[in-house]
Amino acid sequence: DIFSVFDEYINLANGRITANLNKKGRYNKNYSRLKIDYLAKKIWQSHSRSVNYSELEDIIIRDELEYFEGEDLLIYRDKVNGKETLSFPYDLMAGYIIARSILADHTTKDEVITFICSNDFRNKVLGPERHDLYDDILRCTIVILLKEHDLLLSDYIADDNIAAYCIRAIFEIEKSF
Repeated sequence: DIFSVFDEYINLANGRITANLNKKGRYNKNYSRLKIDYLAKKIWQSHSRSVNYSELEDIIIRDELEYFEGEDLLIYRDKVNGKETLSFPYDLMAGYIIARSILADHTTKDEVITFICSNDFRNKVLGPERHDLYDDILRCTIVILLKEHDLLLSDYIADDNIAAYCIRAIFEIEKSF
């Protein structure tokens, strides 16, 4: 499925980035993932598609940025109102990276359920002031919940939109039984 392709792409990009930065790959298998996950969490918190680079300078230093940008689909740098911003160039991939990073903070099934039932999550994907990427984040959260936790979001949140997303998600994933 496309979501497995995203993970494989991130792993391959990490190999190229660490090689370009002269970092030993076997010691830095999650080097890029940690940095893009940090960006993803900042974007999740901001309710927006991008964040000011100044908020990430300590995590993604300027010398590294060109290698992340060189991967084309990983990070996009832009100027908005005179400020340098970072975002993900592809909304579905952004939604996947954000969903994966926010769910990764919750290790047990009970923690995941508590998070998806929280007001914070519900407001960002269903509320009147939804996240700019709510559609992709919601779609990808549902897929990750199904693939990794065997949970169906509509079992925990009664909402017609959630139910429709869940039905579509069932056909988007490759699940082994």
